[in-house]
Amino acid sequence: MPMFSGEGFTTLTPVDYAAITDLRFAGPVAPLDARYQTATLGAQLVRSLLGVTTQTKYTVQGCVSYEVVYQFWAERIKTRLAAWRELPVEARPAAPAYTREERDQAARSFLFYIISSQLLCTSQNKGDPAVLVCLRDLGQVGSFDWATLALAHLYHGLDVWTRGSGESNWQFIRPLEVWAYEYCIYPGGPSDDTPAESRPIPRYLTHCHLLILNF
Repeated sequence: MPMFSGEGFTTLTPVDYAAITDLRFAGPVAPLDARYQTATLGAQLVRSLLGVTTQTKYTVQGCVSYEVVYQFWAERIKTRLAAWRELPVEARPAAPAYTREERDQAARSFLFYIISSQLLCTSQNKGDPAVLVCLRDLGQVGSFDWATLALAHLYHGLDVWTRGSGESNWQFIRPLEVWAYEYCIYPGGPSDDTPAESRPIPRYLTHCHLLILNF
């Protein structure tokens, strides 16, 4: 989707997006599975892959609240840690014990949170269970072409948003903030004649992308 700057119309290109997020436009397509966008199958996948049993108002829509997923594991870890601290020092293991399944579920939950909140953003903190299929094998997650999927989602979100034909969603504009600043169309940004090496990205914008850059 083109935008107007001082030099005419421009747009966020794949090269720009890769530079901002450090995601690669390479690798196999992320195997999304729309079958899990139904309430029953989606809830089953959330329970089996994430270990989360909490139901929300989004469940009947075939979605899951990624904030609920985050809070579920934060509370579980907090409870497990509290129980560990109650043990006598001489009987206390080096760290709270977790099964391999629990560790994998916690890792998938964190990845689901990052993907849903940073790459495939929707309004109202909803995550798409179709993404969960990509997280079955944790060893394969980093090999998928997340950049193409995320940029296409951003383009679609902008199109829906500007037409006023869908839910309002501001979260997908985060990469656009960095892009706009770099191209001197960010409010309060540097002038056109400022050398590129002298145009640092504002700290708060950089912070927004720390999780993506370590994805």
